[in-house]
Amino acid sequence: VFKIEYSEKRRRFVYVRIYSGTLHLRDVIRISEKEKIKITEMYVPTNGELYSSDTACSGDIVILPNDVLQLNSILGNEILLPQRKFIENPLPM
Repeated sequence: VFKIEYSEKRRRFVYVRIYSGTLHLRDVIRISEKEKIKITEMYVPTNGELYSSDTACSGDIVILPNDVLQLNSILGNEILLPQRKFIENPLPM
């Protein structure tokens, strides 16, 4: 997740870059060790417009309406998923 945007109707849109694999509508994606989300809507930006899409491939940018995902979230790959939360106020070095 590299960008979060809010629409005029107070909907939250999450921008996701797909680095590998294919994302399909109605896929269930792992977002943490215990949490999964189901893709119910998916949009692809083209020439400044948002178009509904059923699939997205590696290299595509996808926009998902979602309230759970946070900035810099990594989806799907269990090895790359964060194993612990980041410290809010780390001690100075």
